[in-house]
Amino acid sequence: MGGAPRTLARILRGMPAARDRRALLAVLAAIFIAAVAVAASAIRPWIAAPLAFDTAASVLHFDRIVSGRHLEEALSTTPKPLLTVLYGLLYSATGDWRAISIAALGAWGLCVASASLLAWRVGGVLAAVFAGVSLVLSPRLLLETSWALGSVWALLLWIVAGLAVTGRRPRWGIAGAALGFAALARLETFLVIGLALAVLAVLRFGPARWRRPLPAGAWRISIGLLALPVMCLHDLLLTGDPFFWTSVAASYSATAESAGRLPGLTAVARDLADLVAGQV
Repeated sequence: MGGAPRTLARILRGMPAARDRRALLAVLAAIFIAAVAVAASAIRPWIAAPLAFDTAASVLHFDRIVSGRHLEEALSTTPKPLLTVLYGLLYSATGDWRAISIAALGAWGLCVASASLLAWRVGGVLAAVFAGVSLVLSPRLLLETSWALGSVWALLLWIVAGLAVTGRRPRWGIAGAALGFAALARLETFLVIGLALAVLAVLRFGPARWRRPLPAGAWRISIGLLALPVMCLHDLLLTGDPFFWTSVAASYSATAESAGRLPGLTAVARDLADLVAGQV
């Protein structure tokens, strides 16, 4: 008689027994299909691929690196090695921009399903429902998915890192590798890695009242920093300058400022407030 309540308790805590995992996989597959269907109905990638300039630039970067030529002129987008390889290979294999759009749709479906799983582990069923619905209904994320921007892949890899460290046996090495790949799609990931290492350093070497025993292998999160030499190698092959990626944002800002197109602090604050309001 007590078996059913115990099973329900495990499910609500996000810790299914082995026999419950097939049902969990079925639920996650349904979430994936639903998320892809909702996004596809809005994007309609089978008609045309509404890709962003950054996305198309990644294919151009791949072409230049494979052909052994340097980029003729700097583009106003920071190179993203993960997209260079992924989108470059997809376009070379198919010759169709829609393949990139469909790949981004698949990544989006995995984002929603894996985020639901992560929220379920941490907060239970209600948290999972909230996470899944919030992502599916986010117009900003849907827009970035339709453009096949790197943020979709970075989000997926951030969630993978979260899943790796919240399992029964935390996999810190996998989390570090996932964050490293995410940094090759969105540079902001380096801030996540740096913050994680800073917290570990404080817990290990900080004031006595803050020190705590660290989980075994937690320092493996630093594997993500290997993305730095990868970025440098990518840009060395692309432009001859291994630190080209560090100068793109500053160069773009300087050009925009000279043309009178750089927004002021008030305009930026207003845009951020509108963005937050649109997510509520």
